[in-house]
Amino acid sequence: MRCAQVSSWQQCESEAALAAQSKMPPKGGYKATPTMALSETVVASLKEAESNLRNALAYSARMERPIVCNQISKLIADIDHIQSFDGIMDRVDSLLK
Repeated sequence: MRCAQVSSWQQCESEAALAAQSKMPPKGGYKATPTMALSETVVASLKEAESNLRNALAYSARMERPIVCNQISKLIADIDHIQSFDGIMDRVDSLLK
């Protein structure tokens, strides 16, 4: 049940990313805006989720199948990538100005 929920969440997330990428820029291009880092609430939520997943990984390492540990590890890595990718995009935005 949980795997199905995770898969559908990842599918929804990828569909949202594709929809965001397919939008055409407005006529005249984008206006320069200040770089937008992740909000404090988003960062706090990501850190809390990462902490909870690390606890789940510790418990699953003792009792679950290896594939469960692998999937939880991937989720932890994805959360870390969100935070680091946002920083990279901020740098790219500042270079494009």
